[in-house]
Amino acid sequence: KAYEFGNKTAAAYKVGAVYGDFLKDPKNALKWFRIAYYEGVTHGAYGLGLTYKHDLKDYPKAIEWYEIAHKGGDKDSAYALGILYEDIYKDYPKALKWYEIACDLYKKQNGAHNGAMARIGILYLEGRGVEKDLVKARSFLEQAAKGGSDKAKEALAALDRNQAK
Repeated sequence: KAYEFGNKTAAAYKVGAVYGDFLKDPKNALKWFRIAYYEGVTHGAYGLGLTYKHDLKDYPKAIEWYEIAHKGGDKDSAYALGILYEDIYKDYPKALKWYEIACDLYKKQNGAHNGAMARIGILYLEGRGVEKDLVKARSFLEQAAKGGSDKAKEALAALDRNQAK
């Protein structure tokens, strides 16, 4: 109804999210995210990336839309690209690059991306895509843990147990 009555930009994205998140209807989610994107909502490109990644498992298309979202100024897309490169492609240097971009984007707005910091810490902890560096790992993990990241807290606890041995 909001879309029909003129609040098209915000409503189109939300309709896409309802189709994607709740109704599990990727075809309609794509339709509404496209409408949002072409009506000026950069986050619509992010929604397209999510749908291609999670629902359709079309990873090249997900990358394409995440990159479009990132170029349009969307903060969440850099982190999403990092996850995709780390978890799907096992391209750890590319994942690290995108996590660092996510951290920089949040830092510019006086914030922190705890998820990206935790993942960077784990890459350093395990030496994936970078030389293993426990000092850097601890630094990133502590920052992320202070920000509330459970993943970072778990990794720190494991690091402490291993160093105590």
